[in-house]
Amino acid sequence: KARELFLKSRDCEDAGIMLEECSRKAEAFKEEDYTKACRILEESISYEETERARNIFIKLENYKDSYIKVQECTDLLLRNDYALEEDYRKGIELLANAEFHSDYDNASRIFSRLTNYKDSSRMLKKCLIKRRLLSFSIIVKIMFIAGVCCAVPRLIEKI
Repeated sequence: KARELFLKSRDCEDAGIMLEECSRKAEAFKEEDYTKACRILEESISYEETERARNIFIKLENYKDSYIKVQECTDLLLRNDYALEEDYRKGIELLANAEFHSDYDNASRIFSRLTNYKDSSRMLKKCLIKRRLLSFSIIVKIMFIAGVCCAVPRLIEKI
């Protein structure tokens, strides 16, 4: 609203500077709202949260890719697959923090249930590969320890 007033009063002293300042502040507010809406959408686990993000993107109109985000929210609202998304996020978190075979097994079970959801099939493959790598690293460690155990008595005999 302030920007509109400054546009009407361009002939006034410092109106141009004030107009630029209003434009900068408006842009900063848009960026703040955009970031907030993206976070809400990303963390959304309910219809209400997705609707809230969608309304913010609608208000932002043509800012960045808001129109795409509006469509993304609308699609999510139409599919209403919040349970799938929650499971997917649990699988992603398990995989990111996995330390043991059981962690990879649990993440694999989640992604195998979500067969056609997002990139679940790719994430399942990733779980299986990382589990194999963990097994391989354990075998290498065991072989190293076994080698040390065999070598130490021989070294002691030589001393």
